[in-house]
Amino acid sequence: MRIVKRLLVVTLAVLLILSVGCSNGNKTEQKADNKTQSTEKEPYVLGAVLDITGTNASLGTPERDSILMKVKEINDQGGINGHKIDLKIYDNGSDETKSLMLTKKMISDDKVLAFVGPSVSGTGIAMAKIAEESQVPMVAVAQSVKIVSPPETHKYAFKSPVADPQLTERLTEYLKKNNLIKVAWLSQNNAMGDTGLAELQKSAAKNGIQIVSIQKFEATDTDATTQLTKIKAANPDAILSWSIPPGSGVVAKNYHDLGLKVPIFFNQGNGTQAFIKLAGEAAEGLYVITTKLVIADQLPDSDILKPVLLKYIDDYEKKNNYGPVSNFGGNGYDAFCLVLDALKRAGDNPDRAKIRDELEKTTNFLGVTGVYNMSPTDHTGLTAKDMVIVKIVNGKWQLVD
Repeated sequence: MRIVKRLLVVTLAVLLILSVGCSNGNKTEQKADNKTQSTEKEPYVLGAVLDITGTNASLGTPERDSILMKVKEINDQGGINGHKIDLKIYDNGSDETKSLMLTKKMISDDKVLAFVGPSVSGTGIAMAKIAEESQVPMVAVAQSVKIVSPPETHKYAFKSPVADPQLTERLTEYLKKNNLIKVAWLSQNNAMGDTGLAELQKSAAKNGIQIVSIQKFEATDTDATTQLTKIKAANPDAILSWSIPPGSGVVAKNYHDLGLKVPIFFNQGNGTQAFIKLAGEAAEGLYVITTKLVIADQLPDSDILKPVLLKYIDDYEKKNNYGPVSNFGGNGYDAFCLVLDALKRAGDNPDRAKIRDELEKTTNFLGVTGVYNMSPTDHTGLTAKDMVIVKIVNGKWQLVD
């Protein structure tokens, strides 16, 4: 019996030691978990309002995909300064009123540090006012220079696409070089078209270009034959069309159907395979002033942007299978990358004002659209040299100039 009792006492002692040991181990493990949780940094909250559905979906969808692609890449790498990105992304349905409402919601409810969007100029001009009033940095993915000007009243508004002054400068220089002196203007009746015309008139006067006809059509129109017939009567050397899909597709088809032979040039909003598909057989021979993205493989190896462009194309088309790249996706990607770059430089405790200041200091930033050099008087940071003239030949882009 004594032996049995001793065995029981020893057994109980061993069990007690093991129990205490496991308990201590669990506590140690729990403390480690708590320590890990406590050292994990809060995410940076950023926003985006884009035209993902509706009439401008061909713009907003690739912008969204490009941004989400970048968010995943950054978060997989551990975030910015150890902070993951928490993106609040909203679809405005191509509606300006809804876009403004969502912008205010992002700022007040989501407390975003900065945001990108929208996809079109008219809405971008209106959103820039909210950004300024709320003092939240915004990087638009729309074209109009009015989104960021005048600079003294647009301190918080930036944009990623090349602006109209640089576009018209590049285009009129090409027209002059090729002796295309008399031009006709055909644009959508909106902020993008109005801004483009104003800047064309300045660039045309500078380069000795004559504007012999000015015509406009509504973005929702399904026919522009009347306007093109008037342009034909003016006998221009070239036609400039400031429009985006689906309107630009209408212009291309009507131009083809009327048998017009003078060259027609479309703005950068048509540097997309969707435009070629939309125009169909009418796409052959059309010119587009665009970024280098669509002809990246035709660039010399000495071009500083070529590696950046090829990486973006590989990530977008092959790794994520989003389909053919476009200017719109490139603009969205650059807008978001500009915010991330400013966020990184703003330090571990950034606020909206710091991010704004760093955006304005952006220098030699290699984007998909071009090389960005911002300043207090230039919140786009691109030049005419960032654009190329391409022609559609056999359904593909061909570098012209």
